[in-house]
Amino acid sequence: RMTLRALIIDDDPHIVEVVSDIVTSLGHEHDSACCQDEVRQRLATMSYDYFVLDLEIPVRAERSLARLQNGLNLLSELVAMRVGPVIVVTGYGNNGPDQGVECVKLGAADYVAKPFHREGKTLDGAI
Repeated sequence: RMTLRALIIDDDPHIVEVVSDIVTSLGHEHDSACCQDEVRQRLATMSYDYFVLDLEIPVRAERSLARLQNGLNLLSELVAMRVGPVIVVTGYGNNGPDQGVECVKLGAADYVAKPFHREGKTLDGAI
């Protein structure tokens, strides 16, 4: 049986740790990337079965601001490349369903709010 491999895209080391625990608990392997540039570098040499994308990420590590639009741009890029389903996770704009709807329209496979819930709509369930 082939092991699934995820790319976790988030610039918050704590969230990367939480997501990597969930992915590992499901028996999947993973890499992580903290910015748009690093995602592109990883995709040049590695393929992934799915992506867990935080929308608020910088373009380049240490050099640029984490912006919501960067994540939306990257989501569109990943969807266009057809590299695998993208599950969006974000703590930004959780006061309404609009952002989740927007992400799904852009092609996200699912949308999970941070902080992660222990029951109901969980990240494990989305994966």
